[in-house]
Amino acid sequence: MASIPELKRLLTDFANYKISVSVTASYMIKSSNSLGSVSETANNNYSINDDGSNLGEVAKSLKESCAETSNYLKNTVIPAIDTKMDEIEQEIKRLEEEERRREEAEAARRSSFSSFRW
Repeated sequence: MASIPELKRLLTDFANYKISVSVTASYMIKSSNSLGSVSETANNNYSINDDGSNLGEVAKSLKESCAETSNYLKNTVIPAIDTKMDEIEQEIKRLEEEERRREEAEAARRSSFSSFRW
């Protein structure tokens, strides 16, 4: 079983990971938006006999992939991180309560010995 300080460090690690994943998801959407204009430009300016260029299709595929990846990060990965962080927070609270009870029991034990007279 992990200690409270270890769990707090782990919670910080997960919080940092969540920020990193959020930033990545944001960049993926920006990339997706940029690739949309690349696809249009390639198809409009680099066509042969009115057929779109392969570059336009590749850009379109990348655009869709970036959007899907961003959605996966936002809708699956981040909620999973949140769930794990909630579990860690609950474990920290449980351990703190357990520690508080032990301290109270020890204080009660000490006080019962100090009131005992020979």
